[in-house]
Amino acid sequence: MEINENYFNILKELKKNINIKNNEVKEEEEELKEMEIVEILFWKVYRNKFLNRIIFGLIKTHNGSECLNINDIRSTNSVNIDYIESIEWMVQNKKIGLLKYKLENKNKESMHLKMIRKTPQVFFESFNKSTPTEVEALKECLDILMKKYRVEFQTCDLIDATSQANSVIPFKILSSSPYHLPVYMYTVEYALTNCNLEYYKAMIQVIGNVSIGEENFNNIILPEKVRNISLGLVLKNLLYRNELLNFILQFENLFSLESDIQLLPEMLVNNISFETKIKMLDYGLFDKKTIKKIHPQFNLSFQELLFSFKTQYRCKGPYDSGKIFIPNNIKEKLNNIIKENSLNNNNNLNNNNLNNNNNNNNNNNNNNNNNNNNNNNNNNNNNNNNNNNNNNNNNNNNNNNNNNNNKNNNNNNNNNNNNNNNNHNNNNNNNNNNNNNNNNNNNNNNNNNNNNNNNNNNNNNNNNNNNNNLNSNNNNNNNNSLKELQKLVIIETKRIDYFYSNYIVEYGETIEEYHIKHSCWTNDLKLRIKDEKILLLIRFLSLFGWCCPEEFGTIDFDQVSYNPILSSIMTLPFSEQYILIDDTETIDWISKGGIGPFSIRFISKFIDRFVFSSAEIAKSIIEKCCCGGSDGGNGGGSEKSILPIELINNRVFYSSILIGNDDLFQYVNSLNLGIKELGVDFKLPNSYTFTIDQLGSLSRFLTNGNYFCHFNFLLSFIESIWRSNANSVQEVLDKVNFKFIPINFISNSFFNYKNEDRKATLFLKLLQKLDIEITYKDDNLTNHKRIIYQNKLPYVFQVDGRLIENYISLIKSIVDTIKELRQSIPRQVTNMFELIYMTSHLKVTMIFQPFLEFVFDLFLRMGNIEIKQLLYVYNYMLSNGVEIQHSLYQSFYYLYHRSPKLAKYIMSRPKINDVCRIHNNIDKVYDCNINYEESGEYDIKIWLDSNVFTFNYIFQQDNSLEKIYFDLIEHISIKPISDNPLLLSENIFYDLNFFLEINRVDLFYQLYNNYSNNSIYEKIWFNIEPILLNSICIKLNLKDIISIVEFIYSPLSDSQRLIFIQRLLSSALLLHRFDLIDYLVEKYSIQIPGINFLVMKKKSQKQKENYDYYREVKYILSNHFNKIPHPNQSRIKEQKLRIQLLRETFKIQFYCYLRKYHDINYFLNTFYEEKVRLIDCYLKKDYNRIFQELSLSDYYYNYDDDIAFNDFQDVFFEQPAIVEHINSVFKEYENYAENASFDYFNRLDNIFNNAFKKGDIKLCTLLAENYPKQFKILKEACTIAIQKKRFHIINYFLDPDNCNYLFCNFKNDLILRNHLNIELKRYNIINLNNQIILNK
Repeated sequence: MEINENYFNILKELKKNINIKNNEVKEEEEELKEMEIVEILFWKVYRNKFLNRIIFGLIKTHNGSECLNINDIRSTNSVNIDYIESIEWMVQNKKIGLLKYKLENKNKESMHLKMIRKTPQVFFESFNKSTPTEVEALKECLDILMKKYRVEFQTCDLIDATSQANSVIPFKILSSSPYHLPVYMYTVEYALTNCNLEYYKAMIQVIGNVSIGEENFNNIILPEKVRNISLGLVLKNLLYRNELLNFILQFENLFSLESDIQLLPEMLVNNISFETKIKMLDYGLFDKKTIKKIHPQFNLSFQELLFSFKTQYRCKGPYDSGKIFIPNNIKEKLNNIIKENSLNNNNNLNNNNLNNNNNNNNNNNNNNNNNNNNNNNNNNNNNNNNNNNNNNNNNNNNNNNNNNNNKNNNNNNNNNNNNNNNNHNNNNNNNNNNNNNNNNNNNNNNNNNNNNNNNNNNNNNNNNNNNNNLNSNNNNNNNNSLKELQKLVIIETKRIDYFYSNYIVEYGETIEEYHIKHSCWTNDLKLRIKDEKILLLIRFLSLFGWCCPEEFGTIDFDQVSYNPILSSIMTLPFSEQYILIDDTETIDWISKGGIGPFSIRFISKFIDRFVFSSAEIAKSIIEKCCCGGSDGGNGGGSEKSILPIELINNRVFYSSILIGNDDLFQYVNSLNLGIKELGVDFKLPNSYTFTIDQLGSLSRFLTNGNYFCHFNFLLSFIESIWRSNANSVQEVLDKVNFKFIPINFISNSFFNYKNEDRKATLFLKLLQKLDIEITYKDDNLTNHKRIIYQNKLPYVFQVDGRLIENYISLIKSIVDTIKELRQSIPRQVTNMFELIYMTSHLKVTMIFQPFLEFVFDLFLRMGNIEIKQLLYVYNYMLSNGVEIQHSLYQSFYYLYHRSPKLAKYIMSRPKINDVCRIHNNIDKVYDCNINYEESGEYDIKIWLDSNVFTFNYIFQQDNSLEKIYFDLIEHISIKPISDNPLLLSENIFYDLNFFLEINRVDLFYQLYNNYSNNSIYEKIWFNIEPILLNSICIKLNLKDIISIVEFIYSPLSDSQRLIFIQRLLSSALLLHRFDLIDYLVEKYSIQIPGINFLVMKKKSQKQKENYDYYREVKYILSNHFNKIPHPNQSRIKEQKLRIQLLRETFKIQFYCYLRKYHDINYFLNTFYEEKVRLIDCYLKKDYNRIFQELSLSDYYYNYDDDIAFNDFQDVFFEQPAIVEHINSVFKEYENYAENASFDYFNRLDNIFNNAFKKGDIKLCTLLAENYPKQFKILKEACTIAIQKKRFHIINYFLDPDNCNYLFCNFKNDLILRNHLNIELKRYNIINLNNQIILNK
C-alpha cells in the first residue's frame, strides 16, 4: 500500500511540473511576440524623418518632468552632457556611471571636470549614502582620480577631507598602499570631535601601525599627544559621543587622564548610555560643580539606578575631585550585585544565541547527525500517521531527539545506556509517548507544544539537567539583580520613602534591614501583628506620614481584618486609576471599621477616587456608611464608619458618568444632587474603552440634565468616540446626543480633525443637525490667511497622497451637505416655513460655505495634487450648484497647478517682493487678504486679473501653455509699465530669460523677434541683463549667439560697443563658451583681461575659495597667450581699460547715482566745494566697487530730452575745475595700478602665491609651466598655508620633481626650507604616520 501511494504521488508531482513548464513556455513566447512588435514599431518610427524630427524637437524643448519647486527650473537644466562638469552634482545625483565615463576620457577637452576645494569632501560623503554596488563604482572612480587626476583632485588635504565627510572607506584606501597619505594632528582632532566610531577605529589603527581591520585594540600604542587629547575632544563630539566614550573607556591604552580635560556638565550628556555615564563617573569626567545628587527613581533600569546611586557619593574623595568615593562595605555589596547582573546578561546572550540556532518554524524539522566514536545523535522525524518507531541505541552518551509531528503516533524508546538523555517534543494533539528509561542519573523533560513548533535541545553532558523556560529564568535573574540593587539603594540612601513605597507595591514585601537601621516605630508593631499584609500596609502608610504610633497604641490587631481595597489604595500614589467598588463585602468592611479607629480618617483620604459599579452598590454604601451609628442589622454590633454624605453623593454622580450605566443615571436623577456642571479638570480616562451605547446613555444623561461640561471633558468625550466600537459615522449620530456640546466646540473640532476624513465628516453632520445662532462666529475663519507666495516662492507644501484623497472626500461631504440644506429650503417662504428657511440658510452662509472655501484654499496649496484631481473637485462643486469665490488667490494656484512654470514666470518679476518689504513684512509673504497701500511698487493684485485668468480659461483644452505665457506677459509684464521704458526694458529681458530657463528656445526666438522688429525697443538692447547673457551662453548655439550679437552691436556707439563686448566676454569665460570667445577675439580684436583679473573677479571670499578658475586660465594660456598681458603688467592694462570705460560713461553713471541717492537740483544749485564732495562720494568709494557694471536702468533713457540732464552736463562745461578734479582721481587709480605691478614676483598677492595660499596645486603648476623660472614660493605664503592647514600643497612642492619651473623652492632655497621647519614646530604640526620627511 505504501509503495502504491508513493507511486501515485510521484505521478501527480510529475504532471504538475509538466503543466508549470508548459505555462512558462507559453508566457515566454507571448513576451517574445510583444517584444518583436515593439521592436518593429520603434524602428519604423525612428527611421521616419518627419516623426524623428518632431520627437527630438519635443525632447529639446520640454523637460521630462515638471519641477514642483520653481527654484529647480533654471537654464542649467537639460544641458549637453559635455557641459556637465561638477563632480559634486554627479555624485549627489547618483550619476556615478557618467562620472566614471568622464574620468576615463581625460584627453577630451569637453570632458573637463571642475574640481574645487570642497570637491573631495562631497565626493567622499557620497560613500556614506551609496549601495554596495555604488560603493564599488565610487572606489573605481577614486582610483582613477588618484592615478590620472591627482594634481587636479588634491585641492585640499585628502585625509582631512575624509574626516570632514566622516567617510571611512576612502580613508582606508588613501591611508594604505599604494598612496600612504599622511595623517596630521589636526585631522585627528577633527575626527575625535566630529566622526563616528568606525572612522575612529580605522584612524587609530593607522596611527598605531596596526593592520586596518584588526580588532585587537589592546595592542595599539598611540602617541602620548593623541592619548592626552582623546577624552577631552570626544566629550565635545555631540553626534557620536556616546558610542566613542563607550568604546574608548574599555581600553586604557587609548586615553590618558593626566592632561587637563574640559569636564562636561552632567546635564549635557543626557543622550549617553548609562553604562558609559557610570564609567565617566568612575573616572571623574564630570564637572564636580554640576554632578549633583540624582534622586533614585524606582522605575529606572539597572544601569540608570546604579548611576543615580553612585551620584550620592560624588565629590567625596580625599582630593575633592569629581570622582566618587563609596565606603568599602557598601562598595563590596555593590560589586557583588554588578557581577551578578553581568553574569546574568552573559547568560541571556548565550541563551538567545542558543534559541536562535534552535528555532524550527512551520513544521520544518532540522536533523543534525553527528557521528563520533562514543556520541550518537539520532533524530527521527515521523511525518506520517500510525507509525511505530523503535530505536535501540547501545552507545555511551546517547542523545535521542524524537520529533513527532502527526497525530496518534506511538513511540517506544528503549535506551539501555548510562547517562542517557531523552528529549521528547510533541507538537500535536493526542500524542502518546511511552518511555522506558533504565539509566543512572537520567532526567526526562517533556515539553508539549500545540502550535506546530519543533524545538531541538542539544545535551552534551554526562549528568545532564535540562532547564526549561530559559528566558523566564534569566529574566528572573535580571530582576533579582535589580531587586538587590533597589534594596541596597533603599537601605543606604536618605529620604527614599517614595522609592521604598514603590518597592513595597511592586514586590509585596518590606525590607527588614531598612527598618532596623532607621529604627522605625513600626518595628514595635511587628510582634503584635500576625497578618503580614496589615503590617505591610502600616509600614507603607508610615512612609507618607499617613499614620503615627499613637493611633495604633490601643488597637487589638487580632480583630483587624484585611480587604483587597487596601491593595488598590496602595497603588493610587503611582497611577491615575480609580478605586472600583463592586461588592457589598468591601462596603461592610468599611462600615465595620476594618482597621480600627484609623479606618474613617484613612478611607476619607481616598473617597474622591471611589467609583461604584452599580446603583445597588451606591445605595448600599449610602445606607451603611452615611446614615448614623446604628447597626443597621448587618454588622453584629461593631461601630460604623461614618463617611461624608456630600462626598459620597458626588462620587455617585461621577460614577454614573464613568460607568455609563442607565440604572446609575436614574438613581442620580432621583437623588436631586443639585450639581449643575462637571469639574474643570474632570475627564473620561484614556485607559478605558467605552462602548458606543455607554457613550449614548452618557450623552442623553448630560443633555437631559443640562450639565455644563468644560473643555477637558468634551475633548475626552470626543476621543472616547474614536476608541469606541462604533462601526460608522451614522451609528455614532444615531446613538449619541450631541446637544450638550457647544456649537463652537464642534466647529473647532472640525478644524482640528480636518486632515482625517472620517472624523471631520462626523462634525459636519453634527453641524448640519444642530441649531445655530445668528451670532455664531468662528475664529478659524476670521484669522485665515490667504498667502500666495513667500520670499518669491509659491506658498505650497508637499503632502502624502492619502491626505489629498481625504481632502477630496471632505470637500465632497461639505458640498453634499450644502446641497441637502438648500433642498430643505422651501421655494416660497411663509410664516410656516420661516424657521426652517432661516436655519438652513444660516448654516449654508455662516458655516458650510465658509468651511468649503477654507478647505478648498488648503487643498489648492497642496503642491502635488494632480490636474485630474483638481478638475474632479471643481466639476463636482459645479455639478451640485456650489460655487467658490474666485479671486487672485485661486487664479495664482490654478496657474501653479496647470504648470509650476507659470508660477515661475510670475515670481520672476524683478520687483515682485518689494511690496512685502515696504510694508514691514518680516516673513516676506504676500497675503491676499491684506490691502496693500499704494506705494508705487509692483503689486501683483493689480495686474494679475482674476476675471481673465479663471479656472475655465486656465484649464480649457484649447488653451496651450504657450498662449497662457504670452497672455501673462501682456498683463503682468508689458501693461503695468508700458509708459515707463526703464522698467519695461528690464521686464523684457526677464521675459526672454524665462523662456531660456524653462528650455523653450523656440518661444525665446518668437518673443525676441517680436521685440527686435519693433523700433520702440531698439535702444534697450545695449543694457541687456547679465542674467540673460548667461542664459544665452548656456542655451544657444554659436550661430544663434552671433546673430544676436551682431543685431545688438551694430547701432551702438564705440564706447557702448566696447562695454557690451566686455560683458559678453565675461559671461562666455564664466560659462566656458570658448567657441564664443574665439569668435569675439577674432571678429572684434578685443583684448582679453589678464589672468589676474580673471582669478580675482569673484567678490566674496567664500566664492574665491570655492570657485574653480583652472579651466579658464588653462584655455587663455593655451589659446590666447599672446593676447593677454603678462601677470606683472596685467594690473596696469586692466585698470586702464576699466578707467577708460568709467571715463566714457562717467556722466551718465554719476547722473543716475545722484538721481537714486541724492537730489539732482541740490547738486545743480550747490556751491563748488559741495559738488566736489559729492563727486568724491561716488568715485572714492571702495576700489572693487566703483567699476561694477551699470545697473539696467542707467542707459535706456532719453537723456537728450531730459532738461535736468542737460543742466547737469552744463555744470562740467561751466566749471572746468570739476573736470580737472575728476581727472586727478582717475590719475590716482592709474598710479595705484602701476605701484601694484612693482616688484610683482616678490609680492604676496601675486597670482602664484595667491593660489599657493589656497592650496590650489593645479593652478600653481599651470602658472609655473607657462611662466618658467619667474615665480617663487614666498615665506609668508608658506606660513599662511600652514595656518590654514593646507599641507597637501607643501607636500607636493617638497618633491623636487614638482619644482623644476620655480625660481625658488624648498630644494634650492635654504632660507625657505629653514622657515618651513620653524613654522612646523611653531604650530606643533605632527605627521602621525611619518610618510613625509622634510628636506634637510
